[in-house]
Amino acid sequence: MNLKNEIDSKRLLQRLQEGDRDAFDLIFKLYWDPILLYLSKLVKDRADAEDLLQNIFVNLWNKKESSSIQHLQTWLYGAARKSALFYHRTQSNQKKLIISILDYIQDEGFSLSDQQQGKELQIIIDKEIEKLPLKMKEVFILSRQEQLSYKEIAERLQISDQTVKKQISNALNILRSSLKKQGLYALLLLILIDLK
Repeated sequence: MNLKNEIDSKRLLQRLQEGDRDAFDLIFKLYWDPILLYLSKLVKDRADAEDLLQNIFVNLWNKKESSSIQHLQTWLYGAARKSALFYHRTQSNQKKLIISILDYIQDEGFSLSDQQQGKELQIIIDKEIEKLPLKMKEVFILSRQEQLSYKEIAERLQISDQTVKKQISNALNILRSSLKKQGLYALLLLILIDLK
């Protein structure tokens, strides 16, 4: 980075820290594409990279008055790297949890009581699925109940694979949130988890 760019970057950061929305918009325009490219290489999924980057910019705005941000570009790339590491750790832990649950089910089997609880949970989940927006519900049902791939769903509904992925992700987030409120999230893993 040359001296002029460094001075401009410091001035932009100073304006941001003063709460200047125009400065934030300019930072967004300047850094969105290069950091998205960086994140996409780290997480290997553009849609997930976009979600992570949106969170980074939200955090930047929320921390705008913090003096912990000394160099804007360094902070943004550092936040992107940390987000990617957390993303991979979360994905890995989720898969390990699913494998351990499936191993337990296979080794131990279900008692009648477990089967009854599973049926009750499925009824609750079905009610929550019914509350989803129509298009989201349709995509979700094709994925989870008919076991169609993202590509098959996209072809059937004449939408993009990314739209399918986003709809399923949104549906899972809604269901997770709803079941967390009911104290049933851990059981949801047995039925809904996406093994990617």
